[in-house]
Amino acid sequence: MPFEDYLEAFYVQEYAEKPSGYPPPNDTVQEWGDGAAVQGVFVLDQSAQARIAEAQSTKTVGRFICPMGSAAPKNGDVLRRASDSVFVRITGNPKNSPAPAEEKLSVFNAEEAEVNPGSEAVSEP
Repeated sequence: MPFEDYLEAFYVQEYAEKPSGYPPPNDTVQEWGDGAAVQGVFVLDQSAQARIAEAQSTKTVGRFICPMGSAAPKNGDVLRRASDSVFVRITGNPKNSPAPAEEKLSVFNAEEAEVNPGSEAVSEP
């Protein structure tokens, strides 16, 4: 099965302030919303090192993989998977997680994250 068959739709989450309808100081509300679309796949890391890290910090770690040359996320971006609304935070650049050159893939370190509606904080689950 070719890699393209596994690609899923993700949306980069963008932070915005919108009017709340209340007088100052509560005159704006912070919201997260869908931005640019990105095609890729989030793969869980099943290594012993990743399992130890998850046990110690409750973060689900893995890799975000997308075709090279396509729209790619940046370090620090938060993505929402369209199929089930799981949030994934990109925690590295592709040069930190190289893919074999013949594969033509960009591989990013990533972890599951939670976006708190109504706040600018993005926290771990």
